[in-house]
Amino acid sequence: MFFKKKSPVDPTHLQKVIDDLLSQLENTETGTEKHAHITDQIAKLYKLQETDKPDFISKDALLAAGVTLAVALLVLYFEKGNVVTSKAFNFIGRTFR
Repeated sequence: MFFKKKSPVDPTHLQKVIDDLLSQLENTETGTEKHAHITDQIAKLYKLQETDKPDFISKDALLAAGVTLAVALLVLYFEKGNVVTSKAFNFIGRTFR
């Protein structure tokens, strides 16, 4: 998910094809077979255009991952300095009992 998917169709070319079909649609009569065929093609191209958009990681997901990583690093840093003292206090407590 960190890598962008390569688009099989150039989005600008796809938009040009849609624009051409829309201009053809303006010149055809409604209710004809040609009009129905063009509208069907436009619908298919719009679906292709929507599914062809690259998947990006949302900002919320990046923020959550960053916060989780920061918390994990803080815990590791805290334990690095304080594990020795907590073990030392346990050792001192046992020797005076």
